[in-house]
Amino acid sequence: MDYLHVKEPGNLTEIQRRLLATYRVFSDFCRSHGLTFAAAGGTKIGAVLWQGFIPWDDDIDIVMPWRDYQRLGELMMKRSPRGHAWFDGVSARHSDQLVGKFHDERTMFTSYNLLPFPESFTGVFVDVFPVIGVPAEATERELFVQEILELRGRLDRKRLFDDGEESTRELVQQLYELMNRYDPEDTGWSANVANPHKECFLTQEQWDSEEMAFEDALIPVPREYDKQLKQQYTTYSKDWQWPKDQKIRTHEDFALVDLRRSCRKYALAIAGHPLPGIFIKKYTSAMQRVVKNLGQTMFEIGDVRDAAQQKLDATLLARDTLEQELATAKQANDTLQGKQQETQQRLSETVEHLKNIETRYNQMQESLSWKVTKPLRVFNKAADRSDNNKE
Repeated sequence: MDYLHVKEPGNLTEIQRRLLATYRVFSDFCRSHGLTFAAAGGTKIGAVLWQGFIPWDDDIDIVMPWRDYQRLGELMMKRSPRGHAWFDGVSARHSDQLVGKFHDERTMFTSYNLLPFPESFTGVFVDVFPVIGVPAEATERELFVQEILELRGRLDRKRLFDDGEESTRELVQQLYELMNRYDPEDTGWSANVANPHKECFLTQEQWDSEEMAFEDALIPVPREYDKQLKQQYTTYSKDWQWPKDQKIRTHEDFALVDLRRSCRKYALAIAGHPLPGIFIKKYTSAMQRVVKNLGQTMFEIGDVRDAAQQKLDATLLARDTLEQELATAKQANDTLQGKQQETQQRLSETVEHLKNIETRYNQMQESLSWKVTKPLRVFNKAADRSDNNKE
């Protein structure tokens, strides 16, 4: 697949050309209907630094207000541009992301996650991420984001693995309730529902955009792109390393890509219609890669689990050792405190004894007998000195 390699300077790979053509149709359609949108993620970086695709990139990411996202779906249901279709990953029965896909249905570009579900097949697509309102207060906003992520996890497990007691419809209804809970104009804050932690910005900054060149097209980019990109990626520059083998590996790793055959024909072939075997062959080959990747992933998960267990065992051992050391230290401390108290008691007793002696001495000096015998004591001292001198 030559079109999978990184583009040469000034050129586009085949997949990038098809993707750019899809974006032009998307852009014209949205502008003609007054829908707001802006570049996001790597597409924003590409527009700012390369005036087009990041050389090794193969997707276009767009954000759109939730209300316009819903309206886009309604408009596409009524009359979509020729050769193009809309896949709503928010409400679909089977989806692996909370994102809509404006796609070229004359091609095939579908995540391995969705290959078991032909009704979810898409062609080369523009990702359209819905942006919803979130609370203005930071703590409340964090709690709301956690609520979204928890529900998204349950929805992903249901849609991909049929795991959980709630139906997909019930979970999607709960998701819609969350996405409609806050008005971004009222709170002043907005977030990409698929990445609410890192793509959460002031509503005004999100949609205050300027047109930038993107290859031979134009794309709206928020004027506060530098602030937003640093919040999302910490840093960004042209010095980012290209893939070591200079080859785009992303979609080979996660999707079945065929730029010459339609996703609809793939879907029909998988459903058992009498179409050329090439579709089944490609699909089977892709599924074999899925199985291989799953097997490899299971081994990797096992290795990670074993490593985690070892770390846990070491941590528990360290905890037990620390608890023993703490117990020993506590015992030593208790002993030391006992000795301290004993010494303090003895010191107090000694001080009290000295005070008693001093009191008795003072009393003795004041007594009559002490005063009467004073001349005798003086005489005795003189006699002692005389004896000492004779010696």
